[in-house]
Amino acid sequence: MLSFQGQNMDSFKHEEKFQTAIELINFFTEPKNFTINDYFDTSDQLPSRFIYRGQKCSTFDLKFSAFRDPECFKSQSPQPPNQGLNNYLSHQLKAEEYAVFRFMEYADSVGLATPLNYEVLNIHTEMLMQAFKDNSYDFKDPFPHKSMYSAFAFAQHHGIKTRFLDWSESPLIAAYFAAEEHVFSIPEMDKPEFFSIHALDLKLIKNCKNLSVIKAPRFNNNFLREQKGVFTLLKNANNFYNSHKRWPTIEDELRDNFKNKNHGTPLIKMTLPSCEARSLLQILYKFGITRLTLKPSLINAASDFEYRKKLFPG
Repeated sequence: MLSFQGQNMDSFKHEEKFQTAIELINFFTEPKNFTINDYFDTSDQLPSRFIYRGQKCSTFDLKFSAFRDPECFKSQSPQPPNQGLNNYLSHQLKAEEYAVFRFMEYADSVGLATPLNYEVLNIHTEMLMQAFKDNSYDFKDPFPHKSMYSAFAFAQHHGIKTRFLDWSESPLIAAYFAAEEHVFSIPEMDKPEFFSIHALDLKLIKNCKNLSVIKAPRFNNNFLREQKGVFTLLKNANNFYNSHKRWPTIEDELRDNFKNKNHGTPLIKMTLPSCEARSLLQILYKFGITRLTLKPSLINAASDFEYRKKLFPG
């Protein structure tokens, strides 16, 4: 069990605040925290009962990339969804599927390996045709279909917006992704004050009927393999949108299922000031966690010296 002294937020969430990178690292490695109690904690092919996600801003909700920006598919689909249309949800699903398949086709056309499989190309066709024709369509059919998980996972790890949310089996890898942009891309004036790492307790969320943990094959996905990646999917996202006129977050699902503290606290949020991002990445470098090791590619190999130079200036 975890024994926390930090700030309690909602009944489903607990926050631990740290001031320095080394404090955060020590918290991850402290034997009493995120411990493996028995064999069952290592079930389901994961090293423990927790998965982790890093976020560059501590105030961001755990929201899926396909749902964050209403115009995110403008550059990826000839029929981008428009929230003002009556059949908005139909266009949203079509755009999500189209973006994933076209990305893989474009990559395949120049000889890059992808999980492209034309046998499942039409797996959603009947559902989408019915949804476009029937304004009262209930959107209860699963999306994406399980046969598309590998494709959606591959696309998600290469920048395509999907309804998969990235997590890692490693808190250190999650910490890297929380801190990286603060050192390498976010202008000083735009940096959030804090970034965060979230830990999700898989044992406690087993009764969340709408929240699925997705493990996609890693053998042909170098990024997924090196990042020890898994995903979460909200199976009721379409129905939630129909009911609330907004897309759901992980917090929405947990709030519905953990309405009092007696049920346990499935989500732990750890925050660190953005000024500690470089120190954190320097510590992670010693563990072999860098842009190149997590995103192995020729481009990142060519720029690895510049990465090191910026991480250790002077």
